[in-house]
Amino acid sequence: MLFLVYIVYGICRIAILMIVVQAIMSWFVTSMPVTILKFYELLCNFTEPLIRPFRALTQRFAYSIGVDFSPILAIFAIQIIERLLIYLLMLYK
Repeated sequence: MLFLVYIVYGICRIAILMIVVQAIMSWFVTSMPVTILKFYELLCNFTEPLIRPFRALTQRFAYSIGVDFSPILAIFAIQIIERLLIYLLMLYK
């Protein structure tokens, strides 16, 4: 069972890291070389399904202030789901 806890923890950490890297890289999209731009597009393909539901929630606020908070909300949601799953896994040892 501990193995499953490590799997859940690792997957969630990788998802959070990918969201953070994608958010930082999005600031520099216009000045990226082609090879890094392809990596950015690949990263967007993985992270966009995680961020898209939260982008729909924050859409009216994001355009009025110019900041997209959907990656932060996605990270919070991933952390909550991670803690719930780990708690359930530890509960049923």
